[in-house]
Amino acid sequence: MPKKNLKIKFNFDNDVGQREIFFIANKTRANIQKLSTLFPYTPVSITIHSFSKRTAFLKAVGINSAPRWLVASVPPRSTSDIFLHRNQKKLGEANKIDRVILHELTHLYTNSLNPNLPDWVKEGISVYIAQQINKLTISTENWKKIIPGNIPFEKVRWQTATKYDGYNIAGLLVRFLVKKYGLKRFLNALDRHRLQHFSWNKLTTNFNEDGKILLTIFKNNFVKK
Repeated sequence: MPKKNLKIKFNFDNDVGQREIFFIANKTRANIQKLSTLFPYTPVSITIHSFSKRTAFLKAVGINSAPRWLVASVPPRSTSDIFLHRNQKKLGEANKIDRVILHELTHLYTNSLNPNLPDWVKEGISVYIAQQINKLTISTENWKKIIPGNIPFEKVRWQTATKYDGYNIAGLLVRFLVKKYGLKRFLNALDRHRLQHFSWNKLTTNFNEDGKILLTIFKNNFVKK
């Protein structure tokens, strides 16, 4: 359950209707209930900053341009703030916007667990929990791009990884580990008190596994030509 003193705030711009306010607020509270049962730590406060205009959204995020699919963002180590672009058409797709909100809220919970985790782990957890994995196979070409040193995403910038199906691959890696060890054990292995400086080998050691063997098993199951 969420902390009783967890504060939830909504900052909407002026161009918003009561239906939108209710929809976003309702989805946010429902997803917080869900996440608070999954994670060992709960944020102290959560604020949703919601914008109808894309220019205002990008300014708040601190960037000049972004791919059209970027409709929400959380600062890298934040445990409290979510910035959301209220695309009118996407708001009509209830299931889709619900997953976007859940994805971003998961970032806040993951940062509460361990803000030092690499981008691929944070994104992979959000993609997995928000059920945004869109296919269960990885092309050989994409796999080579995100694992040049035989360690997933090592020395690969996240902005580069996204061009090679990085979100889906990260989600599949998290899904693979969760199915093998369970979500509770997986999250415990990532806890900041156990894993202050992340590496693939340190993570797999927490499962008493050889990182190379585990990666070979994953590759044999998911990487297809």
